[in-house]
Amino acid sequence: MSLCMESDTLTLGVVLPVSEQKSDVELIREVWAAWNGSGVDEARRFLHPDIEWTDPKQLPDETTHVGLEAVTDTRREWDGSVIRLSFDIEEIIPLGDDYLVCSKASGIGASGTPIPPHDWFHIVSLEDGLIRRMRTFLDRDAALVAAGLSK
Repeated sequence: MSLCMESDTLTLGVVLPVSEQKSDVELIREVWAAWNGSGVDEARRFLHPDIEWTDPKQLPDETTHVGLEAVTDTRREWDGSVIRLSFDIEEIIPLGDDYLVCSKASGIGASGTPIPPHDWFHIVSLEDGLIRRMRTFLDRDAALVAAGLSK
């Protein structure tokens, strides 16, 4: 099954013919590659000005960050707590207008301690070729319920 779909989105404010537009899945992969390369400063160009980013419930200070500055400031703090953290996409599941991105994170903590591989799940909403909403989960079942794929 191919997960790539054509889209009628705006890309960086310029309307492109459908044949020249990136599919949503290609865009998501590009965002993850940017994040893995240089963190939030590189990925920022893919974030909508009114982005809403919800942290996993398991984090002690879990909240929803609203707006580009709030999200990038919080992600910079988070990036500063690790030497390297990368998210390798294992699966992208279309959910109508949204996507469930299943990835495996691993890296090296700020103290030099390895961060063992662990699962992350992101429900991604796109608007105008940018990430408008990101809901993050550490538990697959919780992500599937939030995505409407399980009860």
